Amino acid sequence: MVQYSRRLKMDLPERQSAFLWGPRKTGKSTYLKQMFPNSLVYDFLKTDLMLDFNRRPALLREQLLAQSAARLASPIILDEVQHVPLLLDEVHWLIENKGLRFILCGSSVRKLKRGRANLLGGRAWCYEMFPLVTDELNDGDRDLLRILNRGLIPDHFASTQYRRSLGAYLQDYLKEEVFAEGLTRDIPAFSRFFEAMGYSHGKLTNFSNSTIRFSSIRFWAAWSPPSSDGKAAKLFRAHPSFTYLMWASPELLRSDICRPRKAQFLARRLSILFFTN
Repeated sequence: MVQYSRRLKMDLPERQSAFLWGPRKTGKSTYLKQMFPNSLVYDFLKTDLMLDFNRRPALLREQLLAQSAARLASPIILDEVQHVPLLLDEVHWLIENKGLRFILCGSSVRKLKRGRANLLGGRAWCYEMFPLVTDELNDGDRDLLRILNRGLIPDHFASTQYRRSLGAYLQDYLKEEVFAEGLTRDIPAFSRFFEAMGYSHGKLTNFSNSTIRFSSIRFWAAWSPPSSDGKAAKLFRAHPSFTYLMWASPELLRSDICRPRKAQFLARRLSILFFTN
């Protein structure tokens, strides 16, 4: 397995806890194991562990209070904590009354909010793990076409079967994060949105017209306004309905879901748009 040195630094002072959020497969768990090798780790992807703590959240307090002070010197890692939202009350109590430190890691803060979980009221700093950036790539990996074709999610970037991995990743995201959670009620409109937005990457998009076309679909894309100079900036100030669309993971545009036609041709066009705007 290829290893990457991440630029994220989690320097937690005494009695300070933290959240670590990020998309799936960006390397959160691997990073925490490397940074905190002596920490106690509770991985709630383990079904038996997740069920035990959902039935009885106080089990965390009982187990930790039975540990030695040396064992609790490092932050306690709760991985995939969104699966056990009631555990946050126990974490709050242990932070306030025992001075323990926690790192709460997960891919969906939305699930915690929906479950009315205790988000610790500012007692935990918030960090985010994103896909790789160019400074984190190994020597010889800074190939523009490879980056655009595979994306910078570590597993996809290093894989020789990246096309199948990207397809599975996007299908899984649509199924579990969008459809299953009911984040959109109009599935056909959302599908049309994915296709059309694939063509709009790196371009000025009339948000008002798109809203009419796609009903109440919200734009799930990472966008950034142009610089304060030039015609594009003036267009923004004069017509706030225009949105400069830039997807956070351009490799997903290669998926058949986003762009069912002219895939190779558009990928070349998008490679120019993504790196020059």
